[in-house]
Amino acid sequence: ADELRVIIENILFGHAFLTIMNRCNQYGLNFSSLLSKKVDELCACDPRRITFTLLCGLNVVDFPNKKKKIEASLLTRRECTLFDPVSNLYFMRDPAFVIGKSLVLGRMYWPVRWREPAIIRNIVKYHPFMKNIHSVDWDLDSGEFFFAEGGDVMAIGDGDYAIAESERTNRQAISKIAGQLLKEDGVNRIFQPIIPARRAFIHLDTVCSLAGTDGVVVHVDAMEAYADTLCWSQDNTFDGEFIPKSLGKNFIKV
Repeated sequence: ADELRVIIENILFGHAFLTIMNRCNQYGLNFSSLLSKKVDELCACDPRRITFTLLCGLNVVDFPNKKKKIEASLLTRRECTLFDPVSNLYFMRDPAFVIGKSLVLGRMYWPVRWREPAIIRNIVKYHPFMKNIHSVDWDLDSGEFFFAEGGDVMAIGDGDYAIAESERTNRQAISKIAGQLLKEDGVNRIFQPIIPARRAFIHLDTVCSLAGTDGVVVHVDAMEAYADTLCWSQDNTFDGEFIPKSLGKNFIKV
């Protein structure tokens, strides 16, 4: 029961909120009675109901008020949603992705998607099927400013990968992933194309798709916007750290 409560709180409230609450506990502050009661109710529910709530969020109508009649219109009013639904969860390559021999948990760019890796983090931690998985989950308390989403990651050949610098994956994250990946056997090169940080392009997988063994379908405006591609490899290091080198041409030519 205690573990179930931890899982529910980890997913529903998110890491940043729980960090603040832990710091406030020393001053005697805690969840409101209504919120604590709602978590108690969830812990007593069947798994299907718990899952529904964690995915669909909570609205003010989920907290009964005996003094005031709840209006049906509250369900459609944004300001009445206390915990947003996880509306992007079917884009499953983004919050976690397999690269090399590791399952990497993403750090999402938009706050509305922060609950997605939290769900996967708890599955990896608690589900017996995942007990032998090698996962990479960077310390959320580190304060490092980086984002990484799986839509920018692509396996393009035997030992060759691409991780795009985009609106939602920044160069600090690519440096971390490349440094981790190049320590594994069988990894040769990691290419770093650059995509304009525009919402219209989103990720590498929306502007560049492999087609068979010798074709690539691309969005030209995105892929030709920058005239350079970086490349990480075992051969290029400085002071013991992997560093990228410039290839001097865009990713289509690479």
